Amino acid sequence: MPGPDASPDPADDVPSPDDLLVLEDFVADNGDLLKLEAEIGRFNIFDALGVVNRELSHSNFLAWLLDPGESHGLGGLFLRAVLMDLLRNTPPGEHRLFSPIKLDGGELRGIDVRREWKNIDLLITGKDPAFLVALENKIGSSEHSNQLKRYHDTIENDPELSQIAHRQFVYLTPEGDEPSEEAWTVYSYAQLHDALRKTVDAHGDQMGDDVLNFLEHYLSLIRSRLMSDETIEELCREIYKNHRQAIDLIVEHVGSGSALVVSEVMQAVEASDQGWIKLNQTGRRVVYGHPTIAEDTEPIGKPGRFGEAHWLVLRFEVGKRGLRTHVVLQPVADVQLRKLIVERLVTDKSEFGFRLAGGGIKSTRYARLSNEFVIKFDPSSAFDGVKLKGAVTQRCHSEKLRFQRVADAVSLLLAKHKKPTD
Repeated sequence: MPGPDASPDPADDVPSPDDLLVLEDFVADNGDLLKLEAEIGRFNIFDALGVVNRELSHSNFLAWLLDPGESHGLGGLFLRAVLMDLLRNTPPGEHRLFSPIKLDGGELRGIDVRREWKNIDLLITGKDPAFLVALENKIGSSEHSNQLKRYHDTIENDPELSQIAHRQFVYLTPEGDEPSEEAWTVYSYAQLHDALRKTVDAHGDQMGDDVLNFLEHYLSLIRSRLMSDETIEELCREIYKNHRQAIDLIVEHVGSGSALVVSEVMQAVEASDQGWIKLNQTGRRVVYGHPTIAEDTEPIGKPGRFGEAHWLVLRFEVGKRGLRTHVVLQPVADVQLRKLIVERLVTDKSEFGFRLAGGGIKSTRYARLSNEFVIKFDPSSAFDGVKLKGAVTQRCHSEKLRFQRVADAVSLLLAKHKKPTD
């Protein structure tokens, strides 16, 4: 038997005949793979320029598109569409510019679009009506150094901008991440895509071919790279289901990325048999609800992304340093009840282990109550799948117990909060 310092046998690097057959079948007899390549393989100018994950490039394009005086020749068409979408997706209150009715019935005059003004990605102001929109754009990165608070304070302390009565702060991310500051509105690239898509469909005949093609390339980039696409997701699931052995073999030799980590997480959650219900999946995160919350408490959430029943969800998310979980409180229809729930869950950290991340108890939006590592590793390289699944299984069990304690506590709270009937 060779000793510990013996050189590896070159034959160890030679794939077995069975492995070769698996790989040949994957490449030669895979109609779904061809469909997937057709979906994502079309020429795209933004792909060719390598700007997919460059925040500056996206911000530059948006500044060009939203500026009525730019060379696209479409005036305020896209600015109006995006503003209307923001107003429609922001509840009435101090954080919304004004009613969509006011925008619909008025003109947009005196528009000024600035890039990187005091490090703010996009600053849009108008004179008639007078308004201000500050937009922070994040792709592949997250907040740091209290950015949102600093940018908000910068505008609030500016002698000129602080006089503008209608101001809105927008946090744009691929998946609608929750900002750390309550004053900032959640906005996703999926929502941006829908607003731009509807505008192109309705007014495409007014656009020159060059501008229209440019917009179609950008919309295609968002759809395939920055948002969840059902067609692509379904093809990926079918390919992995039918060719799992070949894909696992490829990963074993060349490493992995976030999407495969998410796939491994989903398999581990399903195998854990803890009753978790998948609500949403993207390339780097997967969101679950649990019957304990959905069935043992009243459907108190707002009709929205995950429905009224799933007002509390568990999110697995792949980051640069590994896999984390977040327990996220969704918007609740009754603002006063939401405040009572948050107070109940975060007052004593030793009871549930929750801590409110930004926004404050009075916030009416999403609230991240936990931010915990499941396992640390580099998602861009090969990882220990067995260790990952073991950690996910353990987390599924512990979170189920925590959700059960939350459901019991909130059920008692609901009973006290419920108004007596005549």
